Amino acid sequence: MKLIFKVVLVLLLAALALAMATVWRNRVPLADPPGLITRLATYFSKNIALVEADSRFPELRPNTYDMPPEQLFARVRTAVVELGWRIDRLDPGAYRLHAVVTTPWLGFKDDVAIEIRAQDDTRSQLFVKSTSRTGRADYGANLRHIQDLLQRIHPQTVRGDGSGG
Repeated sequence: MKLIFKVVLVLLLAALALAMATVWRNRVPLADPPGLITRLATYFSKNIALVEADSRFPELRPNTYDMPPEQLFARVRTAVVELGWRIDRLDPGAYRLHAVVTTPWLGFKDDVAIEIRAQDDTRSQLFVKSTSRTGRADYGANLRHIQDLLQRIHPQTVRGDGSGG
């Protein structure tokens, strides 16, 4: 009985170590608000990340870009190609794009839905939803996909309005 307990304990610790290594590899901001516990609970229990106005994660609140939606859409499309994601569906008229990301370790497929919304003739907002096809937890992979995309377009386009990104 003691041997079984030790084996189970070792397996649980190995699984936890692997999960933490995966979170670390995804380079997610563990120390940022809303805090380590909330972030880990999210990464270990959700398989989705999305940009939305009331997100408790500051980096997942929409940014305002000083450009019309067609120009931002072109930049987003270029960024998706540069990231090596496969464009699955493209709707330039509605400023929507769906891409598939293949994770490096195990080749899992994640879906990234992108939509640009015009604020007026010269400003736009970018909304992204990244969802894992497999599993109940993503260990921060979907947040990493969104951050990778935002970092590709951020230096040239994001306005410093404090809305995230």
